[in-house]
Amino acid sequence: METFNFTDEDLREFLTGEAGITPIFSSEKKYREYVNSLGDKLIEDTYTDSYIAHFQNIRILVEKAKLFIYDNWKKVDDWSELEITLFDTDNKVEFYVYNNEEEYNECIYHGQLNEYFKEIEEENRKRHNPVKTVDDVVLDFMDGDLSITINGIDFLFINIYAIMTISSYIEYKLKEQE
Repeated sequence: METFNFTDEDLREFLTGEAGITPIFSSEKKYREYVNSLGDKLIEDTYTDSYIAHFQNIRILVEKAKLFIYDNWKKVDDWSELEITLFDTDNKVEFYVYNNEEEYNECIYHGQLNEYFKEIEEENRKRHNPVKTVDDVVLDFMDGDLSITINGIDFLFINIYAIMTISSYIEYKLKEQE
């Protein structure tokens, strides 16, 4: 069985939160030290002003991401790795890639734990619903709504998380295709 060994650098990134993971603290003092080390670069005059500024910046980012998607979606050759949950007018549709090439190995786990992992594998197999095609992207220039058609299903008014996921995927694929 493969194990992962943390390097000193990995540990430092984890403990400082630089790895994108909030560290765990052993005391109030340690927590306060961590929060103080973050600085005040995101804090405006008040927390309310900071909150409003944060969401204004997100809005700008999302609007730019919509244009990026609209301008670049046809350049992507392969959408099969995109995992995203979207809502059509009636249902939630999850596009999930079950990509486990290896057969489940019962020898690693025993008893109840073995059964639990078998259930997870079976659920993951059932969820397999890859993106085969992105058929169309529509950006309504009147109100800025972005809609997308995936595998023949229309998704109107997609949310900011989906917009950021799709734009990140396009970015990744365009770099990969260079």
